[in-house]
Amino acid sequence: MTEIIEVFVDSSWFKAGIYCEELGWVFSIPYEKTLKTNQGEFTAMQLAFEALTEVIDKLKRPVFVYTDSWLVYKGFTGNWNIKDKALKLLLEQILIDNETLAAFGVNVHIQWIPREKNTKADELTH
Repeated sequence: MTEIIEVFVDSSWFKAGIYCEELGWVFSIPYEKTLKTNQGEFTAMQLAFEALTEVIDKLKRPVFVYTDSWLVYKGFTGNWNIKDKALKLLLEQILIDNETLAAFGVNVHIQWIPREKNTKADELTH
Protein backbone atom coordinates (compact mmCIF):
# COMPACT_ATOMS: atom_id res chain seq x y z
CA MET A 1 0.00 0.00 0.00
CA THR A 2 1.32 3.43 -0.91
CA GLU A 3 1.58 6.15 1.72
CA ILE A 4 -0.54 8.59 -0.29
CA ILE A 5 -3.48 8.52 -2.68
CA GLU A 6 -2.72 10.18 -6.02
CA VAL A 7 -5.53 11.55 -8.20
CA PHE A 8 -4.71 12.89 -11.66
CA VAL A 9 -7.22 15.27 -13.29
CA ASP A 10 -7.40 16.67 -16.81
CA SER A 11 -9.93 17.97 -19.29
CA SER A 12 -10.61 18.50 -22.95
CA TRP A 13 -13.39 20.74 -24.21
CA PHE A 14 -15.82 17.79 -24.16
CA LYS A 15 -14.68 15.35 -21.46
CA ALA A 16 -13.07 15.09 -17.99
CA GLY A 17 -10.41 12.52 -17.21
CA ILE A 18 -9.83 11.38 -13.61
CA TYR A 19 -7.31 8.65 -12.83
CA CYS A 20 -6.42 7.17 -9.44
CA GLU A 21 -4.67 3.82 -9.24
CA GLU A 22 -5.14 3.50 -5.46
CA LEU A 23 -8.93 3.90 -5.71
CA GLY A 24 -9.28 2.04 -9.01
CA TRP A 25 -10.58 5.15 -10.77
CA VAL A 26 -10.39 5.38 -14.54
CA PHE A 27 -13.09 7.97 -15.21
CA SER A 28 -13.79 9.44 -18.62
CA ILE A 29 -16.78 11.71 -18.04
CA PRO A 30 -18.41 13.44 -21.03
CA TYR A 31 -19.71 16.96 -20.53
CA GLU A 32 -23.31 17.78 -21.43
CA LYS A 33 -22.08 20.57 -23.70
CA THR A 34 -18.81 21.81 -25.15
CA LEU A 35 -16.81 23.82 -22.61
CA LYS A 36 -14.06 26.38 -22.97
CA THR A 37 -10.64 25.22 -21.79
CA ASN A 38 -10.72 26.78 -18.31
CA GLN A 39 -14.34 25.77 -17.73
CA GLY A 40 -13.40 22.20 -18.57
CA GLU A 41 -10.41 22.21 -16.23
CA PHE A 42 -12.42 23.60 -13.30
CA THR A 43 -15.31 21.22 -14.03
CA ALA A 44 -12.98 18.22 -14.09
CA MET A 45 -11.48 19.26 -10.75
CA GLN A 46 -14.95 19.78 -9.26
CA LEU A 47 -15.95 16.27 -10.42
CA ALA A 48 -12.80 14.83 -8.83
CA PHE A 49 -13.49 16.51 -5.49
CA GLU A 50 -17.12 15.42 -5.63
CA ALA A 51 -15.96 11.83 -6.21
CA LEU A 52 -13.56 12.10 -3.26
CA THR A 53 -16.39 13.16 -0.95
CA GLU A 54 -18.31 10.05 -2.03
CA VAL A 55 -15.53 7.76 -0.79
CA ILE A 56 -14.52 9.63 2.38
CA ASP A 57 -14.50 6.38 4.37
CA LYS A 58 -11.79 4.93 2.06
CA LEU A 59 -9.46 7.92 2.39
CA LYS A 60 -7.20 6.88 5.25
CA ARG A 61 -4.08 8.49 3.76
CA PRO A 62 -3.25 11.97 2.48
CA VAL A 63 -4.65 12.69 -0.98
CA PHE A 64 -2.64 14.48 -3.64
CA VAL A 65 -4.64 15.83 -6.57
CA TYR A 66 -2.58 16.69 -9.64
CA THR A 67 -3.57 19.09 -12.41
CA ASP A 68 -1.74 20.57 -15.36
CA SER A 69 -3.95 23.66 -15.21
CA TRP A 70 -2.00 26.52 -13.67
CA LEU A 71 -5.21 28.53 -13.25
CA VAL A 72 -6.98 25.75 -11.32
CA TYR A 73 -3.93 25.27 -9.12
CA LYS A 74 -3.49 28.99 -8.44
CA GLY A 75 -7.22 29.48 -7.85
CA PHE A 76 -7.41 26.60 -5.38
CA THR A 77 -4.40 27.80 -3.41
CA GLY A 78 -5.79 31.36 -3.27
CA ASN A 79 -2.90 32.78 -5.27
CA TRP A 80 -5.06 33.97 -8.16
CA ASN A 81 -8.25 36.00 -8.11
CA ILE A 82 -10.75 34.16 -10.30
CA LYS A 83 -13.04 36.78 -11.83
CA ASP A 84 -15.15 34.72 -14.25
CA LYS A 85 -18.48 33.98 -12.53
CA ALA A 86 -18.82 30.42 -13.83
CA LEU A 87 -15.26 29.52 -12.81
CA LYS A 88 -15.77 31.18 -9.44
CA LEU A 89 -18.84 29.01 -8.77
CA LEU A 90 -16.94 25.85 -9.68
CA LEU A 91 -14.02 26.88 -7.45
CA GLU A 92 -16.42 27.58 -4.58
CA GLN A 93 -17.84 24.05 -4.90
CA ILE A 94 -14.32 22.57 -4.97
CA LEU A 95 -13.47 24.48 -1.80
CA ILE A 96 -16.70 23.36 -0.09
CA ASP A 97 -15.90 19.74 -0.95
CA ASN A 98 -12.37 20.26 0.35
CA GLU A 99 -13.77 21.60 3.64
CA THR A 100 -16.03 18.54 3.89
CA LEU A 101 -13.05 16.25 3.37
CA ALA A 102 -11.01 18.17 5.96
CA ALA A 103 -13.87 17.91 8.48
CA PHE A 104 -13.56 14.12 8.17
CA GLY A 105 -9.79 14.28 8.67
CA VAL A 106 -8.87 13.87 5.00
CA ASN A 107 -5.88 16.01 4.01
CA VAL A 108 -6.08 16.97 0.34
CA HIS A 109 -3.16 18.67 -1.38
CA ILE A 110 -3.38 20.05 -4.90
CA GLN A 111 -0.23 20.12 -7.02
CA TRP A 112 0.47 21.53 -10.45
CA ILE A 113 2.35 19.16 -12.76
CA PRO A 114 3.56 19.60 -16.34
CA ARG A 115 1.19 18.25 -19.01
CA GLU A 116 3.64 15.48 -19.95
CA LYS A 117 3.37 14.05 -16.40
CA ASN A 118 -0.43 13.96 -16.57
CA THR A 119 -0.71 11.46 -19.42
CA LYS A 120 -3.07 8.93 -17.78
CA ALA A 121 -5.74 11.55 -17.07
CA ASP A 122 -5.09 13.21 -20.45
CA GLU A 123 -5.70 9.92 -22.30
CA LEU A 124 -9.13 9.71 -20.66
CA THR A 125 -10.17 13.05 -22.17
CA HIS A 126 -10.03 11.86 -25.80
